[in-house]
Amino acid sequence: DLRKPSTSKLAVSRTIETYGSLDIVVNNAAVQPYTKDIMDVTDEQLEDTFRTNVFPLFYMTKAALPHLKQGSVIINTASRVAYEGEKNVLDYSASKG
Repeated sequence: DLRKPSTSKLAVSRTIETYGSLDIVVNNAAVQPYTKDIMDVTDEQLEDTFRTNVFPLFYMTKAALPHLKQGSVIINTASRVAYEGEKNVLDYSASKG
């Protein structure tokens, strides 16, 4: 569950234990709930969307940074809705742009 900081720390730790180093991090976690109307987006859904789509990027990056050497990379994926919102995935669109 990448919504918890401890999961990112554990993933990085296990990677270092198994492979000896960490060279690349890809932040791509996302959830995309379909909703026809903004009034149907519950507080719980909104929080879950942001906890899934935004928070893990920070948690994983913070866990990985101390282990990344010169030349390592972090890739953060985006979505086209960051540039052009989508009416049927309102909270997802907000979390991406």
